[in-house]
Amino acid sequence: MNRGERRRESKLGRAQALDLEGIKNNDPQALQGALQAIDANVRQQRLMKARRLCDSALAANPKNSQLNFALGVVHQAKSDAKRATEAYQQAVSINPDYLAAWVNLGICARGMKSYDTAIKALKRASQIDPGSFHAHYNLALAYCDVKDMDSALASLNAALAIEPASPEAQFQMGFLQELLTNHLDAAHHYRQVIGANPNSDLAHTHAGSCLQIVGRFAEGAEHLKTAIELNPSNGRAQYLLASSEQAVTDPGFKEVLEQQLYNRELLSTDLANLHFAAGRLEERAQDYHRAFQHYEAGNKIRNAAYQQNPDDLITKAERIKSVFSRDYVAKLSAGGNPTDRPVFVVGVPRSGTTLVEQIISSHPKGYGAGELSNMLDMCTLPGADLAAPYPDRLADVTAEDVARMAERYLGDYPAGAEGAARVVDKTPGNAMWLGMIAAMFPNAAIIHCERDPMDVLWSFYAQNFYVDVPYACDFNNLAAYYGQHARSMEHWREILPVSITNISYEALVADPEAVIPKVIAAAGLEWDDRCLDFHAHDRSVTTTSLWQVRRPMFKSSVDKWKRFEADLGELKTALERYAPDRAPAPK
Repeated sequence: MNRGERRRESKLGRAQALDLEGIKNNDPQALQGALQAIDANVRQQRLMKARRLCDSALAANPKNSQLNFALGVVHQAKSDAKRATEAYQQAVSINPDYLAAWVNLGICARGMKSYDTAIKALKRASQIDPGSFHAHYNLALAYCDVKDMDSALASLNAALAIEPASPEAQFQMGFLQELLTNHLDAAHHYRQVIGANPNSDLAHTHAGSCLQIVGRFAEGAEHLKTAIELNPSNGRAQYLLASSEQAVTDPGFKEVLEQQLYNRELLSTDLANLHFAAGRLEERAQDYHRAFQHYEAGNKIRNAAYQQNPDDLITKAERIKSVFSRDYVAKLSAGGNPTDRPVFVVGVPRSGTTLVEQIISSHPKGYGAGELSNMLDMCTLPGADLAAPYPDRLADVTAEDVARMAERYLGDYPAGAEGAARVVDKTPGNAMWLGMIAAMFPNAAIIHCERDPMDVLWSFYAQNFYVDVPYACDFNNLAAYYGQHARSMEHWREILPVSITNISYEALVADPEAVIPKVIAAAGLEWDDRCLDFHAHDRSVTTTSLWQVRRPMFKSSVDKWKRFEADLGELKTALERYAPDRAPAPK
């Protein structure tokens, strides 16, 4: 520190000398001076100095709510949420109507994942001042944390009623509508953000994705192109555009993408996305070896975050067989719900589950609910041992528990399912849950989609999933997952009291007019000619198959793996180990 800086520091110290006697006696001028000095240091990131001023002031007047609030602000600026929370709690204990302290307390509690505390604090803030934007907005975020979407929506609407032009609230409303699968509404809110901030590449990316999902591909592509122009390192936008039928053919687009692959400042998620995008472009150019290299690079980046052991997947299949015996399922079925509305479409991802769902949803009495998470939520109900892994946690569930599970599952159906005779849940992972599903709904339809293992696993590997799929990024894990699935399905066919209809992907695309009626019959519906035009059905499709199901049936994905065969020796070997009866025959 030079002489001039020391003089300025000394002058600042003298200017910020606290009137401790005045603070002790609650003199307004002395308190205001202390608060201003603390705030000035926080703004200048002089957090140690701000903390010392707080300590001195609080030593003189420990019961002052404003000084405790100021200490909370200092701790929050230091990212010490625990101490900030303690300070804010002290502030509201002194002044129960301290709005800002309740809001900040809620924000800090969210940061520590203390969601109940956060919701209580922010509800209190919204009661103190129903016109507080920050109270309602942060309460909406807390409700999203606990997946209480109805309450989140109400709080967010309250925030937007106060500040309708708020970009942050508009963005959050877009994200919430995405979670609620209202993608057209979500796109509208993202466009409101863009109106306020045209340079938000994130808003353009989300708007483009939502418009793709509802089938407005050209509009979606324009938003994605803009996102890339604004931020070439936006890996998600690059991948979505490269995967679309509007993929840019301009060599400049590919050049920009490839330049970003050497950007050492990229986040790993963006780099993985860029590799998958480059793989898509090389695949379109029919350079299958280079495409494979990019898919492999993207998967290696993603796989670094996982600790998946392939042998654990096989063990899980054996545990399922051990827990869900024929007698156990029969005992649980006493609590089953007799409804025939549920249709469960299961299979390894990329096996045609979205296509089968689209076919059933094109029937006037069918509804495609997408991939529901309802079955995973069942583990939180009484009767489940939350300390144990699945399926052991369900070993002591009773028929009464099953009745509650069935009621809760049906209660979680989306609003759009109302009035539908059949509601399709196409979560592929439900294949592991079929014992419980059969007990909960003994009259449900179960449709199992099958596809050539090399095709389905290669398609899986080449997909850049938006959610975490720990076994998708490694050939051994993929083959073990397939082996687990095959073993579990063999067990279900043997012991379940309900029938399972198998649909071959290859047979479906080869002769749709013969197989589609079989799909409709399996769902318990009478034939309707509109099901043959399934691709014309207007609905949101959120999975990676959103392009395929909006086109007439095509056969180009059959034996697609053979284009990459020169690089798939490791996958063949893995299948021979974990699913030997399904591995391709040696040449």
